[in-house]
Amino acid sequence: MEASLIKQEENQLRLISESALDQDIFKESENSRNPEFTAERLFKHRPDKYQAIVALSAEIGAIRLADMLHVSVNSVLAVRRRESEAIHEEKKRISIMARDAARMCVEAIIEMLADPDTRKKISVRELGIVHGILIDKSELLGGSPTSRVSIQNINATVDMSDYLKILHEQSQRVAQAKLIEPEKDQ
Repeated sequence: MEASLIKQEENQLRLISESALDQDIFKESENSRNPEFTAERLFKHRPDKYQAIVALSAEIGAIRLADMLHVSVNSVLAVRRRESEAIHEEKKRISIMARDAARMCVEAIIEMLADPDTRKKISVRELGIVHGILIDKSELLGGSPTSRVSIQNINATVDMSDYLKILHEQSQRVAQAKLIEPEKDQ
């Protein structure tokens, strides 16, 4: 893996100096009509866009990010490969912030529900929606299944090998069936 061009200190992304880069990697023609930037070339010529790619990659997809910054998707992917560790750290930081915000939201909901006057102003519909979301997320965070599927019309007394045998026999009957052509109008 190539070395990162961004050094993360105190949760802020800062660019390292250009002198840390190997200058031989810039031999490609920089005068072409629409040059394809590698991570190194983008860092050299457009450090602002390089930094933006690293900062936003944790939240935005490569194609959308390329469109927003007016760079090639390949350039975005090159920066992401080179800065995977910094992007991973940014994702972890955002995740922690999101959990903190979620915790504060739940606390606000609890405080609102604890106040009788505020609780009277909340509609049953809003309470139902909030209840469903809170239950769903609580089960998800607790490791419970995220969905439940009901399988019906399966005879519980049939074991799996018998079931597969029945399926095979049915597929054989379908394969041996004769196609009946519709009668042509005269």
